Amino acid sequence: MERVTKNRIMHVITWCFLAAALAYGIFYFGFPILKRLWMAICDLGRSLAAYGILLVTFKDGAILPTVQTFPEEMDTVLPLSWEELQVFLGEWWKIFKDGKIILSFLWMVFEKLALILARISLLLLPVATIILFLWLFNKGKDNDYAKNTAALEKFERFRRATWWKAKAAIKTYRKFVRKRWYYWLSFLLIWAYNLNLLTITIEAVAWIFYLAWAGSFEAYMNILLQIAKFAVDFSVAGIFIPGWAWWIIVYMAFYMLRIHWGRKALKKCIEHDNEFIDRYPGALFVTGKQRSKKTSMLAMLKILYERLFRKKAQEKILLRDKQFPFFPWINLERWIDKARSDHKIYMLYQARRAIRALRKAYLQPENRRRYYLKLIKNRYGYPYEDCLFNYDES
Repeated sequence: MERVTKNRIMHVITWCFLAAALAYGIFYFGFPILKRLWMAICDLGRSLAAYGILLVTFKDGAILPTVQTFPEEMDTVLPLSWEELQVFLGEWWKIFKDGKIILSFLWMVFEKLALILARISLLLLPVATIILFLWLFNKGKDNDYAKNTAALEKFERFRRATWWKAKAAIKTYRKFVRKRWYYWLSFLLIWAYNLNLLTITIEAVAWIFYLAWAGSFEAYMNILLQIAKFAVDFSVAGIFIPGWAWWIIVYMAFYMLRIHWGRKALKKCIEHDNEFIDRYPGALFVTGKQRSKKTSMLAMLKILYERLFRKKAQEKILLRDKQFPFFPWINLERWIDKARSDHKIYMLYQARRAIRALRKAYLQPENRRRYYLKLIKNRYGYPYEDCLFNYDES
C-alpha cells in the first residue's frame, strides 16, 4: 500500500513538472515561439517537396525552398552575406583600432568585480558570526580515539537528516522516471519547443535538403544567413537560462568529455597490456623501488590474465559445443564444481588428469572399465556409471 501511495505521489509530481513546462511555453514564451516553429516546419516541407520533385522528374522550379531566406519578422545585427560580413568586420576593426572599446570592457569588468566584492563584504559579518557560534558551541576537549569528534558527529547527523534524505528521494524519482520513458520524453520535447531547440533542429534538416536540391557552391555560401537564424533562435535559450546555469552546463559537458577521454585512454592501455600478456605468457617478475605501484601492477595483471583466459576458455567451450552438440556438457560442469567443493580437484592439472583417466577407462574392456570407474569415483568423486557423463552413444 505504501509503495502504491509513493508511486501516485511520483505521478502527481511529474504531472506538476509537465504542467509547469507547458505554462512556461504558453504564458512566458508566448505566440512568437509557436509562429517560429510553424515557419521552420514550412521551410522543411518546401525543401522536402523541392527535393522530392527533383528526384522524380529531374526538373526543379515547381516548388522553391524558402529556408535560404531570412524572415522579415526576425531582427539581427549579424551579417547575412559575405559583403555584409566584410563591412561588419571593417567596422569592428575601426572600433578595436581606436582602443576605446577595450577600455570600456576593462571598466565593465572592474565594475562587476567591485559589485562582487561588495556583496562578499556584506556576507563577512554573518559568516564570521556563524563560525564564532560553532566554535563556542564545540569548545572543549575531545580526545576519544577511534571515534568521530563531537563536531563531526553533529555534522553527520545534520547530513543524514537533510542531504541523505534528499539524495535518496532524488534517486528514487530518477529511477521512477527512467522506467516511464513517455514522461521524460514529453518533458524534453516541451522544453525543446520552449527554448527553440526543436525549431533549430527542423531548420537544420530543411537546410540539408536545400543543399541536396541546389547542388551548387552558392548554396554553401548561404551559411552566414543560417548562422544568423540559428543565433536569433538560440537567443531565446541564452536569455532564459541564467549565467550560473550556463557555467554548470559547460562544466557538465567538460566533465562528460573528460570521462570519455579518460576511458578512451584506459581502453588503449588495457589493449596494450592484453597484447603484452598474450605475447609473453607465463610467470612475470616485477621489480622496482618502494611505493612504485608494484602491487597495483600485479593486481592489474592478475585481473587481465583472468579476463584473457576466461575469454579463451569460452571460445574453446563454444568450439567443442559446436563439434559435439549432443554431449551433456552440463554434467561435466556439475561434476567439476562438485569435485572442487568437495576438495577432490584443486587445480586445472588435476582436472586434466581426471579426464585422461576417464579416457583410459573408456578404452578398456568392459570388466576392467568397471574397476577403473570405481577408482575414479573414489579419487575424483565421479558420479556417473559410464565414462561419457551419461551420454547416449546410440
